[in-house]
Amino acid sequence: MTKTIEECSEVTSLSNFFIKDGEEKEPAYIVLENGEFNIINSNTKELTFIATDSCVYTSDDETRCDCVVHDDKTFCFIELKNCKRTAWKNHREKAEKQLENTIRNFEEKNILNGKNLEAYMCCTCTITNEDTEEKEYTKIQRASNKSEIITYFEDSLNTSLYCDNQKEFK
Repeated sequence: MTKTIEECSEVTSLSNFFIKDGEEKEPAYIVLENGEFNIINSNTKELTFIATDSCVYTSDDETRCDCVVHDDKTFCFIELKNCKRTAWKNHREKAEKQLENTIRNFEEKNILNGKNLEAYMCCTCTITNEDTEEKEYTKIQRASNKSEIITYFEDSLNTSLYCDNQKEFK
């Protein structure tokens, strides 16, 4: 069962927090440390986090991104992938589609209202600390991203596309 965007939203003014992908069929959520995606909010402005996958959309709908974070100027669509370096190409192509579908759906529902749009593909590898059994996340760096998909996002979706694990709101 899906919920409304309001039911899947959380407002925060934290200066720094992370987003962690939920376990199977669970939505992404905010943590204070050691998550997959870092949000820097140095001006401590009010930000809204929306868990999209497994909340606004069902977990069976694999064509939506994991979450959205926005302020009064910018909407950031985020897809979290945890994979081996060798599998990134397939995950990247799926992430691109998930981001596109979520952006188009938000546009159809008139949620974006002329705001700046950014999309983030965040791919990490999980490393487990043997001493503490705690999971840590390491960003997979991509020296280059396909320029065609970046141009497609800019031209077709009016969205800047990034392969990164961090967003700073200014």
